[in-house]
Amino acid sequence: MGDFRESPALAIGQALAPEHGNCMLVVKPFADDLSGRFDTHGARLVFFEEAMREAELVAVLVAHDAFRKAPRFLSEGNMIYDTRGMWPR
Repeated sequence: MGDFRESPALAIGQALAPEHGNCMLVVKPFADDLSGRFDTHGARLVFFEEAMREAELVAVLVAHDAFRKAPRFLSEGNMIYDTRGMWPR
């Protein structure tokens, strides 16, 4: 999520956090913290590369250029749910 405006990505993250927050990795390319949005549920703000290494399922909710330019090998072995159509299979 880019800047935590009220967005569909934020709503999805907040809906998942109460039940899955302890295993959620949040990637926001230009953020320094979660601004209290998910951290009470155990979610962690991580760099993109770390998320791709650690996550089993990756949900792409925002079409950040940082995600679009990522090397394809970073997503090998992950289940990808790409709502933005950035990473064609």
